Amino acid sequence: MVLHPLDPFYRIGSQSAFSEFLVDLEFLAAPLPGGAKGNGFLPGPRFMQKLVFTGCSPSVGTVSQDVIYNQYGIEIAVSGVEPMLVTGTRNRAPMCPRCKVISDKKLIDSRIIVDERISWLCPECNTRVPVEEIHWGRKACIATSTVVINGVHEGEVVPSDELLTDLHRYSGVAWSYCYCRGQS
Repeated sequence: MVLHPLDPFYRIGSQSAFSEFLVDLEFLAAPLPGGAKGNGFLPGPRFMQKLVFTGCSPSVGTVSQDVIYNQYGIEIAVSGVEPMLVTGTRNRAPMCPRCKVISDKKLIDSRIIVDERISWLCPECNTRVPVEEIHWGRKACIATSTVVINGVHEGEVVPSDELLTDLHRYSGVAWSYCYCRGQS
């Protein structure tokens, strides 16, 4: 699952200040040594309360740190200056708002999909659509800053209203979430 600001141009600013905020919320524990280019964290004491599990709720904290990180490790990612497409290798393209066709082409390479004007080129009608007009559903997002929760699959869990409110309070912008199939 990927948490992301609804404003694709919003950057979290200081990654360390943002991670400290999430540690203070007890959503994250201390950074995992050597994890995810220094951006990897273990779930914090309130991780399970900040998410809403729609099925069986796992027991986090009863196994080794390596197992927990592989199952529910959390990464904070900040892209370069421009927002990037965040999706999995098995996600399908969105429906074009102009021709209403869902392409059979996969969203694999964001450099093809997102250009310097942050638009999407419909492979069916060749219309460039601003990303703000695309309805991705919960299959992808365009973002500069993300919080990636590994091991969470579509339909299993959603962020709590409390967590989304906390992120909004920190950033001043609303947040949402999506699932990236083919990527943990």
